[in-house]
Amino acid sequence: MRALRCLGFQPRQCRAAILSISFAGQGADLSARADYMAAVTARELSSQQIRAITSAGTPFWLEVTLSPVFSAEGLHSNVIAVGRDVSPARAAHEKEMSALVFEQRKHDESRLLAEFNKWLN
Repeated sequence: MRALRCLGFQPRQCRAAILSISFAGQGADLSARADYMAAVTARELSSQQIRAITSAGTPFWLEVTLSPVFSAEGLHSNVIAVGRDVSPARAAHEKEMSALVFEQRKHDESRLLAEFNKWLN
């Protein structure tokens, strides 16, 4: 089962895990909660990337798409949650951003050295 492999919990233990990871407890993402509540009001999907932790304590990034479910009376009654591990993509993005910062610093340093050289001559 994917839930068991990914989170380390049995599927029956994961029923509310995604919502509790995102919206409750220590380190909850309050902006994700506000985004989801706004999506419920607008009757739309909500998608966020949240940092989750396996039962072994290993952190990973999870992209969660939440779809509100409404009763026949139009009341918000449930949620359908679909999650996927985006840790490799997130790590690649962070590595790319780090490389861009490094390149910008090297460029600035070269420009500064060129100006200093010009000042000396």
